[in-house]
Amino acid sequence: WAVVFAAIAVAATGVTTAPLSHTPTRKQPKLPSLAMIPEAVSFAFVCGVNPLVGVWTTVIMGGVAALFGGRGGVMTGASGACAVVMVSLVMSKGPEYLPAGALLAGLFQICVGLLKGGKFIRLVPYPVSLGFVNGLAIVIAKAQWSHFNDPVTGQLLTGARGATMFGLTAVTAALIKLIPFITNAVPASLLSIVIVTVVAKVLKLPVTTLANMAGAETFKGGLSIIPSLTLPAVPFTLATLAEVLPYSITMAAVGLIESLLTLQLVDGLVDDGTQGSTSSECLGQGLANVASGLTGGMGGCALIGQTLININSGGHRTPHTAHRTPHTA
Repeated sequence: WAVVFAAIAVAATGVTTAPLSHTPTRKQPKLPSLAMIPEAVSFAFVCGVNPLVGVWTTVIMGGVAALFGGRGGVMTGASGACAVVMVSLVMSKGPEYLPAGALLAGLFQICVGLLKGGKFIRLVPYPVSLGFVNGLAIVIAKAQWSHFNDPVTGQLLTGARGATMFGLTAVTAALIKLIPFITNAVPASLLSIVIVTVVAKVLKLPVTTLANMAGAETFKGGLSIIPSLTLPAVPFTLATLAEVLPYSITMAAVGLIESLLTLQLVDGLVDDGTQGSTSSECLGQGLANVASGLTGGMGGCALIGQTLININSGGHRTPHTAHRTPHTA
């Protein structure tokens, strides 16, 4: 779990340090989807649901948003920004309310797109967007701090387990920063997880694994893990709407802000003389969240860090750029 936490925290805080302009080159097309996997699993744990929910959310949202979004190259999937909004709903009402919240948030985003409200993102000053992204990193990190506490006593982990937890977190964070100086052939977050996991296994360190957290059955594979199209399993009453509505409005707003900021980032990085459509991006994100809600997903938005990887891999060159997470999942 220390590995997962470090991948989230460093990826979130590091996205604002990327160069504002460069010449994208075509590299390995599977890089973006590989980079999506650790974050999809991690954000599912942030939200308090099964990791497969995060993976399938990324698969479904990535395809729908790529088809209907504002421009090619923007990567969409399970998001920490949306996860930290919805975690309170999951804890108070249960995970079955999460797809309902994502579905309702998607409907709000579709309305914003139809009303062409996305254009107002261009009025947001750069320092505000910088603070927004870094603020998300702080919120995500804070949401994960409970995993550094002993589940029995609630106190900070000490002894061998505490040393292992903090040590692996620090090593993973360092690797995520250092690996790009050595190679860009594999996403730094994914390679860091592989390296530290192998070290933990070889040295037989006292660590908690994803299988310990979610159960070994979660990772058995097979057709049984494929989500089905169904309405959220919640009562369709005004009381349910009152419970879900505040979270959905917040999720819709946060998701659109991050998605539109990502769209602006791509416009700046890809010097092709065109600009993405903010209205189409709102519609694409809304449809993606509706699809996620109808398949038991957790919802999400565009992801700045993974979009940068996609642009570097030449993913902006086609209008319907969708990552290949279905193949790698």
